[in-house]
Amino acid sequence: LDHPKIQKAMAKGIAIQKELAIADDIPFNYQEYSIKGIGKTGELIFDKTPNLRAMDAAKQGLDAEIYNPKNMDAFGNMQWTPALRATEKLRNALVTKLDDITTDPITKVSSYQKARAAWSGPQNLSEAATRGRNFIKGDEELAAKAVVAMSEGEREAFRIGARREI
Repeated sequence: LDHPKIQKAMAKGIAIQKELAIADDIPFNYQEYSIKGIGKTGELIFDKTPNLRAMDAAKQGLDAEIYNPKNMDAFGNMQWTPALRATEKLRNALVTKLDDITTDPITKVSSYQKARAAWSGPQNLSEAATRGRNFIKGDEELAAKAVVAMSEGEREAFRIGARREI
């Protein structure tokens, strides 16, 4: 939690959640993230140890940094640099920690892992539709390889995106 990159990512993730709340016309409450204030330089001041919401916000902030369009080429492929790989490794370590702390000792099931799995299905379909819209700009061979690796639902979303682009 003391790592500057985690703190910065947490602030970014919480800012994203605040923007989503504003967009949905829902009041945003920093206390739901164990935050009692914001310092003069923008740092988060916690009331106590950051809760799971705040830690998930850190993961979302790291995701936003990793999957920033500036890290992708014109075809949507990641341009992995050593620094970007280090950020991904930090995010993976955070996710592992969150899985560990939310694992029921009896059932050995992580509630955080289950929540990520539930969210990833719709997200994968959205990404496949975007790839479908962008396919015409890319290498046909790469597009074919990407489609083969998709699930049937992702392929359908890809086709819908491609049709929309055409």
